[in-house]
Amino acid sequence: DMCPKNASYHSNRAATLMILGRFCEAHGDTFTVKLDDGFFWGHLREGKCHLSPGNAMAAHCSFQRALELDHNNAHSQQEFTNANAVKE
Repeated sequence: DMCPKNASYHSNRAATLMILGRFCEAHGDTFTVKLDDGFFWGHLREGKCHLSPGNAMAAHCSFQRALELDHNNAHSQQEFTNANAVKE
C-alpha cells in the first residue's frame, strides 16, 4: 500500500500467490506490466497466470514479450514453448 507504483512489489506478491496455487488472485497483481512494460518478471508471471486456466494465446503474448526483454532466459524460453504447445 505504501508503494502502489512499485512493479517489483506487486510482482513479488503475484509470485507468492502463484506458489500457493492462487492464480486468479495472482493475475490481479500482474498489472505490473502496465506500470513498467520493461519489467521482465511481470511479463513472465502474467504469462503463467494466463496459462494456468488455459488461455494459451494470452500466455504466448506475455512470454513473447518476456523473451524480447531477455532472449537468453531459459525459463522464459521453456514457458514460451509450453504456451505454444497448449495453443496448438
